[in-house]
Amino acid sequence: MELATINKELEMINSELSERDVPIHARPIHAIMEFGKKHKLSLPIVSTGRSSADNNYPIENEYITDAIHAWYENMYSDSLKIAPDIGKTLVLVNGDPMAMRLPLIYGQCEIQWDIIKTGITGAKGFNKGPNILNVIDVIDGLTITMAKNISHDAARNIVHWFLQSYETHNFITNLDQALVKQALTDLKDAVSHITSQLANYGQARWSTLQACEKLMKAYMVDKEIPYRNGHYLEKVAKNAEIDSKEMLSLLPDIQCPASVRYGEVKPTKLEAIKAYQSTMVFLSYLVKMWPVKGCT
Repeated sequence: MELATINKELEMINSELSERDVPIHARPIHAIMEFGKKHKLSLPIVSTGRSSADNNYPIENEYITDAIHAWYENMYSDSLKIAPDIGKTLVLVNGDPMAMRLPLIYGQCEIQWDIIKTGITGAKGFNKGPNILNVIDVIDGLTITMAKNISHDAARNIVHWFLQSYETHNFITNLDQALVKQALTDLKDAVSHITSQLANYGQARWSTLQACEKLMKAYMVDKEIPYRNGHYLEKVAKNAEIDSKEMLSLLPDIQCPASVRYGEVKPTKLEAIKAYQSTMVFLSYLVKMWPVKGCT
C-alpha cells in the first residue's frame, strides 16, 4: 500500500475520531485499530523499530503502523505525550517471576534488548524522533549481571511477550467501561501478588480469573450480548459466543474456586504464573475479536 494512500485515509479517520471526541493523544491507537479493521489487517500497536541490537523481531505490516504514527507525529507533534505506565506484566527470568512495566508511548518506538545501552529508555524525550525502549530498563529488579545470563532465545521471548502484553493492555486501556477498569486493576494486582516479597498465589489466581471474566463480559457489552452473573469461565465464554479451540483450551488453567482467596485452596507459584500467562494469551486473542465502535 502506497504511503499517499495511507495518509489520505488517515485524514478521514482522524476527522471521524475528532467528531467522536477521541482525545488527540489516543487517536494513533484508534486509527491503527480502525485502519486494520477496514483493510482486514492485523496491525501492531507499536512497531519493533530497526534495532541494531537484533534484527529478528519484525512484525507483519508494521510499516503501516509506522506510517500512522509518523502521520500523527507530523500532525500533532508535542500534543502526543508520554503517559505513566499503563500496567505491568509478568516475565520469568531464569525461572524467577519479575514485574515488567508497560510504558505508554505515542509515536514510533524502537524496541531494544541491549545489555550495553541500558538506561536509555525515554532518552529522546518521547515526543520527537523515534522513541527508544530498552526492555531491560522496564523489568523491575533486573540487574545487568542477571541480564547477561539471559540467553538470546530467552531475551527474544521476553521482547515478544512485552510487545504482546503492550498491545493487549493498550487496547484495553482505551475501552470506556467500568468492567474494563476493574479488570485492569485485577491484572495489575495479579502481578503484584506473584512478585511481592509477601507473595499470595491464591489472590493472584483469583485476580486473573476476575480479569478474564470481566473482560469477556465487557466484550459482550460491546457486542450487545446480554451476560449472566457467574464465575465459571467456560459458561461465560459460551455466553460470549467464543468458540475458538485455542482460547477455550486456556480456560482450565485460569479457572479456580473462590476459596483460593481464603487459603482453603493453596495454589503453587507455578500454577499462579501459568494462570496469569494463560489469561494474557486469552486476552490477546479476545482484543483481536473486539468490535471497534464507530468504524465502518
